[in-house]
Amino acid sequence: MSAANPDLTSFDTSPIHVVRSCFIAGTSRIPTDGDARSNPIRDNLCGACYILSGRGEIVDERKGTRYSFSPGCFIQWIPADPHTRIIFPNQLYVDKYFVFPSEFYWIFQKMGLASPEHPLVELGLHPEIAAGYDEIIRELREQPELKLPLTIGKAFSFVLNLLLPHTAGDRKYLRQMEEAARILESDFEEKCSIPALARSLKMSHTSFRRIFSRFYNMSPMEYRIRRKIEKIQLLLSSQDLRMKEVADRFGYADVYTFSHQFKKITGISPADFRKQNRALSHL
Repeated sequence: MSAANPDLTSFDTSPIHVVRSCFIAGTSRIPTDGDARSNPIRDNLCGACYILSGRGEIVDERKGTRYSFSPGCFIQWIPADPHTRIIFPNQLYVDKYFVFPSEFYWIFQKMGLASPEHPLVELGLHPEIAAGYDEIIRELREQPELKLPLTIGKAFSFVLNLLLPHTAGDRKYLRQMEEAARILESDFEEKCSIPALARSLKMSHTSFRRIFSRFYNMSPMEYRIRRKIEKIQLLLSSQDLRMKEVADRFGYADVYTFSHQFKKITGISPADFRKQNRALSHL
């Protein structure tokens, strides 16, 4: 098989296109013959495309800049920035894609993970990345309407992790780190053992802590605490529970321990947070 068409046996290349509300996902499979294939893209959308096979160029129609792509490239579609995808002839083009509303791109850009000057990222060909796309595509197709935001959020987190500056060696741990994050931000009433979590992911405690910290820029326990405090803030903003009830619901031994940790993370006590939030809601 030629360099333009790498071995695709490790990937699901069946074409599929799923549209649900404001989110689109799928797999493109486009054979080309003796002529290059041109595909203008002018919609005000945010795209996240992972190339499995095929070579070509992305042409920025405003600046005339050309960006070459090949298998293993990740391409970002920039909202309101017309461009054309040109697939070179005599090869098979395959990609996995998500299409988000334009607001998602501005979030990536604000985080420093997207730029009109750098729409392509070299990720390399990794079956686990393609499998991550496939899992979300299947979930999107089957998800009930009320739970659809969960799938869109999952897709956003998946792309976010791809754009974070991980080393090539770390990328093979992407699925394990996503699963670890999911576990760490659930069941707050129960204690969470980080060594036990590492064992469940078939990793040593030391390796798990080190790799997780590179993915999320914080230790696994700090990640859990911060997600816990975020959920408590939402609870304090929406319900009038006693502090003892909040502490119990989130697994704290007592109100003092809860208040101390809340203030350490937010700089304000839970009681003062609630007062401020109520004051703002009456403005």
